[in-house]
Amino acid sequence: MKLEDQVVSLELAKKLKALNVKQESLWFWGRRGNAPARIYSEPMYETEPGEWHEYQDVCSAFTVAELGEMWIELEIDEPLPHIGVDGWYWYKGEREMKARTEADARGAMLVYLLENKLITL
Repeated sequence: MKLEDQVVSLELAKKLKALNVKQESLWFWGRRGNAPARIYSEPMYETEPGEWHEYQDVCSAFTVAELGEMWIELEIDEPLPHIGVDGWYWYKGEREMKARTEADARGAMLVYLLENKLITL
């Protein structure tokens, strides 16, 4: 399994950062120079601006396990995503939503809950 399938997508990682989710993960999305964004393995912790001068557009690439820990810490009382034949599913209100990976399903659920002020950090 590729690492990209085990962490939240770049798009979701950016949304979680914009929603002020604490940026602590063993992996992070970032880019160097003009290269496209990729996942790096150095620990990612909230740092002072400039401490990541060699990287740009840095945001945590949360794993399924890290998102599960957040679920517990935030005391979220929502059902976790479930696997289907063609992807991961979760509920957004009354609608069933689909994600390609479990990490993306959990990340998208967290974004939804934060954007709709159903939970606070």
